[in-house]
Amino acid sequence: MARRAVIAAVVICASAKVCQIALSGLFGYDFAGIWRAGHDVSAGRSPYLTPDPRVLLGAENAFIPPPPLAILAIPFSVLPFTAAVVLWDAVCVGALAAAMRLLGVRDRRLYVLALCSLPFVSSLVLGQPSGLLALAAVVAWRWRDSWKGAIAVGALIAAKLFGWPLLIWLLVTGRIRSFWIAVSSTAGLLALSWSAIAFRGFIDYPQLLSADAHAFERRSLSLVSAAMRLGASRSFASVLAVVGAVVVGLVVVRAARGSDLGWFTAALTLGLLISPIMWTHYLVLLFVPLAISRQRLDWVWLLVAPAFWISPVEPGRAWQVDLVLLMAVAVAVVSVQTPRPTGPKLGPVTSADLGASGGEPLCRRGVSRLTDAPHRHHVIDASEHFVGHAEKAVEVLGTRYSVFTCAPTAVRSSLTLMTPAVPPRRSITVCAYPRVVGDCDR
Repeated sequence: MARRAVIAAVVICASAKVCQIALSGLFGYDFAGIWRAGHDVSAGRSPYLTPDPRVLLGAENAFIPPPPLAILAIPFSVLPFTAAVVLWDAVCVGALAAAMRLLGVRDRRLYVLALCSLPFVSSLVLGQPSGLLALAAVVAWRWRDSWKGAIAVGALIAAKLFGWPLLIWLLVTGRIRSFWIAVSSTAGLLALSWSAIAFRGFIDYPQLLSADAHAFERRSLSLVSAAMRLGASRSFASVLAVVGAVVVGLVVVRAARGSDLGWFTAALTLGLLISPIMWTHYLVLLFVPLAISRQRLDWVWLLVAPAFWISPVEPGRAWQVDLVLLMAVAVAVVSVQTPRPTGPKLGPVTSADLGASGGEPLCRRGVSRLTDAPHRHHVIDASEHFVGHAEKAVEVLGTRYSVFTCAPTAVRSSLTLMTPAVPPRRSITVCAYPRVVGDCDR
């Protein structure tokens, strides 16, 4: 009953917010700048205004992102504004739903909470592409060992520059080839999009970013804004924001014990916190690691979704800025925590159990009995023929153990649950059925 009440409250808040903005005539306020940018690029004009804070403050919804987003908006720019913003939002809703589906989320209640959360509702009423950015982040994670994931990283950075720390994630986790593919795809997308407007505004673009930060950093929810509200100068606040963002990133990695998911989450968080401007809709990206680690409704989702609604106004007061920042850090840290073990204990295992699994295990050496040790590291082991059974094993064990995949590449791409690193000489192998567990040296 309490869970239903929380979900109902979130839905009511989301509906009220949408109705309020629609009645005020401000629905799609930010999308107006994207929509005009699509017109400008299709006509060969630069979508950028003079890099002057006063000019940007006067326009308020001026187009600031790199040109790829304007090119993406060209098909929408041929439609009337109302039809364009409705279609744009529908695409973003579908993108976020597809992102959660790709992550393996099957609990419909999580879809409701994510779609009705304040960050995503803010992106809808403003017309921001947060759903598309979340989908790019999910593709980057889902296919992190493939060129597809690297290109998704490049596309995310080209659309919104605050995605650049994902390059650090690729480097730290040893994906050197993916790193260079991501760098090349970012450079290629930026070069092609700028060439569409004959590189107009390219030289002045760094000045435009600086002017935009100068115009709006006090109004936003960033660490820079929080420091400046406490009396820090602009330059000192920027230094504090960098230091604070790095510290938070290291805390996230530490909380995740250096896992792949920990570095991925830290990269997303670093990009958001280090930016001189951060709005509520930016935080949609943090739902990606949360959905990776927690794919069923639990207390974290029931706290996170309604908590953002405590401060639904932008720009907010100092306490509201602090609240949003604390929520962002909390979501990042909780996202890399392993949920509490649930379900029955696994029974003892024998060599016969391994043979009875129906699939040939990767390792048969040193089979021993397994007790329900809470911090064991486990490896899902399956041939391509038994991927479905192995995914069921992940579903059962994923809420109880640290799970790592050492199956063949085709299988590993289907089992995308990654948690703390497995010790180099010791691991646990889980075969096709959840109760079949063996202990082997690698």
